[in-house]
Parts: sequence; C-alpha cells; structure tokens
Amino acid sequence: MPHPPHPLRWLPAASLAAATSVLLLAVPRLSGSTWKAVVDVATAVRIGWVPILLVVWAAGLFAHSLVLTRSLPGLSARRAVSLNLAGSAVANTLPLGGAVSVALTARMVRSWGFAALPLSAFLTVSTVWNVLARVLVGSAGLAWMLSSFPGMSRAATGGVVTVLSVAGFGLLLLVCARSRTAARVAAVAAIVWAWTSSAVGRPAVDRRRQWALAILRVRRAVLGLVRRSWRALSLGMALYLLLLGLLLDLCLRAVGSAQPWQLVVATVAVERLLTAVPLTPGGAGVAELGLTSCLVLGGTPPVDAVAAALLYRLFTFLLEIPVGFTVAASWGWRLRRRAPAGRLGAA
Repeated sequence: MPHPPHPLRWLPAASLAAATSVLLLAVPRLSGSTWKAVVDVATAVRIGWVPILLVVWAAGLFAHSLVLTRSLPGLSARRAVSLNLAGSAVANTLPLGGAVSVALTARMVRSWGFAALPLSAFLTVSTVWNVLARVLVGSAGLAWMLSSFPGMSRAATGGVVTVLSVAGFGLLLLVCARSRTAARVAAVAAIVWAWTSSAVGRPAVDRRRQWALAILRVRRAVLGLVRRSWRALSLGMALYLLLLGLLLDLCLRAVGSAQPWQLVVATVAVERLLTAVPLTPGGAGVAELGLTSCLVLGGTPPVDAVAAALLYRLFTFLLEIPVGFTVAASWGWRLRRRAPAGRLGAA
C-alpha cells in the first residue's frame, strides 16, 4: 500500500512560490514603484559599468577564498573560489539547498585528497565564521537603521543588537568551552536526527555515542584552526563584506542614485542578516525586499532602489548560477577522467 506524501515534500514548491511572489509582487508594491519604471532605469545603465562591477564581484570571491583556505590548510585559492561558486550555484537554485551545497563541497574536497577530519573542521569553521559575520555585521547595520528613525529609543536598538549577538555566540561558546557541553549538544543532535529520520520513513538509529566522539574530535581540530588563523579568517570576511558594500555602492551609482556610505554599508549588513537562513533559494525575494526596503527607508527613490537591488543581486545571486554549474561540471568531468586510470592502476 503506497504511503501518503510526507508534508515536507511540498516545502520546495512552497519555497519557490514564496520567493516568486515576494519578488514579483511585494518588492515593487512595498517600495512604491512599478516594474515598467524599474526596467526603464535598468536599461539606461551604461554598458561601461559591467566590467567594473564584474571586477568588484570577482575580487569579493577571492577575498572570501581567504576564509576557506585558512579553514582548510593546503587548499589553494583557485580551488577555494571553485568551491564557493559551485556551492552557491546549488544553494541559489534549490529551495533549502544549503544541505546539497554542503554535500557537493564535501565531495569536491574529498576528491582532492583531504581526509574526513580536516573536512569536518573546514565545514565547521567556514560556516561558523560566515554566520557570526552575518549576525554581528547585520546587528550593527540593523541598529543603525533603527536608530535613524525618529522615536526609536536607544534601549530598543541596544536590545536588538544584544539579542542577535548573544544568539550567534551563545551555542558556539558553550560547545567550544567545555568538551562535556559539546558531547551533550552532540547527543541532542543525534536525537533530533533520529526523530527526523523516523518522520520521513527511515529507520531510526541511536548514534549518540558516535556523534559525541565525532564532535569532540572535530572540536579539537576547530579550536586549533581558530587559534592559528582567526586573524586571517576575520580579515578575509571583512574584506569580502567591504567589497559587497562597494558593489552595492557602484550599482547605485550606475542607476544614477549615489547614497551615503553609511546607508550602503548598513543595507548590505541587513541583507546578510536576513539571508543567514535562506528559506528560499539563495534568499531570493527576501534579499531583494530587504535591500529595497533599507534603501527606500534611507531616502533612496523607490525606482532607483529596486533597480540597484536587482543589479546587485544579478552579480551576487544570478551570475553565480551558470558560472558555478560550469565549475561543478568541469570538476565532475575531470573526476570521471581520473576514475578509469585509478581503477586500472588498482588492477
């Protein structure tokens, strides 16, 4: 007798529908613009801006590669950029594609000869640094936006910053500070995994001990990486965020609406925070709405705000899809070429 479809199977379709609705309906309506006016502004952008924006976008990718290379000693900058692009292509295409992106990243790293433990530490450190940067920078940007509105008290602004910062640091500090806490977190994670497996029809297996031992090993490797490389990790992330701010600033200038740098930086920071948990592919819809809202609240004309936000997302979201899939296809082709030689040598 066939089982009824699990409710979670409808999540991808719902995520895509939500992203499309927000992008096509909410963004122009809430900003007070129309798609015709936005298209008119976008088509008036001079072609000379394209190479400039491409250079800044590429520079941001290489700046972020510093985070990846320092999270995985032995990884080259070229391969780090390839990981970034291939993972982004998957995450930007599939609803909740973060898990698939991580799986592809792990497969690529293992194919280059890295062992499981360095891979686990790499995934942990790079993910934590990305999330913490989004939370801290996003909190500061949100605080600036809130404080710019009349009647917004300092207490409210400080409360937002405090809650978001504590949420970002709390679990990380607990896990890193004490091995017993790390083991307990692993046990809870194993229970949640078993419950999720049973919910989707898979046999539930109690793996609390295995998970605890694995997390303790990864914890030691992570702490060693952070002690050695926290300065480089932070520098790479800071450069990446600054280049994103520069990219948005240039997009605004390209549509003829330059804005104060404080507003540009705060807008990028809030967008990073809003897309920290991408419920839609690559945060589609949510990112555009956040960018447009912050720019309009800061005094940018609505039509220019939407056009600049879409131009910015053209480089940070849409362009990464074909480029990333090309990189992934090239990696897969090279892997298949090596496979017959490896089997022949083994024989």
